[in-house]
Amino acid sequence: SAPPAAGNAGGKAPKSTDGLDEDQQRLLAYTRAHQDGATYLFATTSWRSAAAYILYAGAKVLPMGGFTGAAPTPTGAQFRQLVATGRLRYVVLGGVVTVPGRTNAEWVRAHCIRLPLPTSRLYRCSPRSAAVLP
Repeated sequence: SAPPAAGNAGGKAPKSTDGLDEDQQRLLAYTRAHQDGATYLFATTSWRSAAAYILYAGAKVLPMGGFTGAAPTPTGAQFRQLVATGRLRYVVLGGVVTVPGRTNAEWVRAHCIRLPLPTSRLYRCSPRSAAVLP
């Protein structure tokens, strides 16, 4: 089944991104400008990393694991399927990585391209990279 949707699913979109710091606003602007039709703006290794983007920008971000690691997380196969179908193109690594997100983070480091943004560990994944088995 599909991973849980995160973001401002049923509510009104926030009116500003004032709750995001400058680095977060730059990351948000970059991923929005290069989303290329993906369902998720980006995935991240924890809810803590995703929360500000979801709350302040209404961004559809895919957290992989929660504070305790108990939150639903896509399996490796589900994660690669999201990349293979173009529904996910970007992943932000860093911060606390819980066990559920660790496998996906390792795959991202091995198969996706780290972008030279000074303020984040942003990786771009392509459908071609998802064709590579773990």
